[in-house]
Amino acid sequence: MEIREITDDSAELRILEAINEEAIPESERCALRDMLATGANVWCIVPEREPAGFMAVRYYRNLVYLAYFAVRKDLRSKGIGGGALRELIRRNPGRQIVAEYEAPDPRRADNALRLRRRQFYLRNGFHETGWFTCYDGTEFEVCCSAQDFDAGAFKAFAADIARVVRDHIPNPFQKGLKSMAITHNLEKMIGSSDGNIHDIEHLVKVWAYAKTIGELEGLDPETQFILEAAAITHDIACPLCRRKYGHADGKLQEKEGGPLVREFLSGSGMTDAQISRVAFLVSHHHTLTEIDGADYQILVEADYIVNASENGYSKENIRGFLQNVMKTQSGKRILQDVFGSLD
Repeated sequence: MEIREITDDSAELRILEAINEEAIPESERCALRDMLATGANVWCIVPEREPAGFMAVRYYRNLVYLAYFAVRKDLRSKGIGGGALRELIRRNPGRQIVAEYEAPDPRRADNALRLRRRQFYLRNGFHETGWFTCYDGTEFEVCCSAQDFDAGAFKAFAADIARVVRDHIPNPFQKGLKSMAITHNLEKMIGSSDGNIHDIEHLVKVWAYAKTIGELEGLDPETQFILEAAAITHDIACPLCRRKYGHADGKLQEKEGGPLVREFLSGSGMTDAQISRVAFLVSHHHTLTEIDGADYQILVEADYIVNASENGYSKENIRGFLQNVMKTQSGKRILQDVFGSLD
């Protein structure tokens, strides 16, 4: 894989402009000659002998901003784009390569394509940053080749480039980072469940009940975040326990769960203190004594409601849990709504 820098008199420019017109929507497109005229660097992607695409980048301090990136339509899904990204990273040691992709949105008809684009960048050396931009009403996620994304430099770059060009200027912002972390943890947990429908449906139901009870009880945002992260990962040890012991007894889940949770959440952006609390909750979610916080209490309540429903617990069992273990008014109401009269 070769990437070759071009100028406005390079022979490849005509071919690259044709790829530009084929790949980039007119409303987003910028002629490569205009990019060059405003200080951008354009790299021709040459996997063999013929140009297959291009990358238009802008250098600023320690950043390399990937403004445009396109591969010829008939050559996509052949590893060319990934190879070009990796080569760009290799050629810029010590610099942060910053790129954007349309933010996944399950309400959009093209969400599957957006998810594939995100995975493309994450597969090829990039990391999510928790930052976003927006162009013409479309939201983009910002990704970076370095885990310690320099948001300050990126914002300074956006202000600087506004003096050079008028359109498609990045305007970085953050939003609901905790909510986004929960969404990504949930997706990751589903993906690591080996297609076990029972495990997947169980964790989603426990998370839904925990989220609902926590919000009804008015938990502060930090406790709510810890609760939801624990609900998503509370049965993380089940597959290991089945392989190791032949069953997934609750106490075995507690024994094995903590280290698995710490590994699972490493690199998630959560702090060490947050991860430690989630690991503690997962390691105690079948222990009904010495419950030391609202997150612990609600996790136990949500897990019980789902277990009672899935396993057909007797009314006597449910009534005993309601009277002796449940503490939150919201959890009590939901349990009674789910199971009806316990007389």
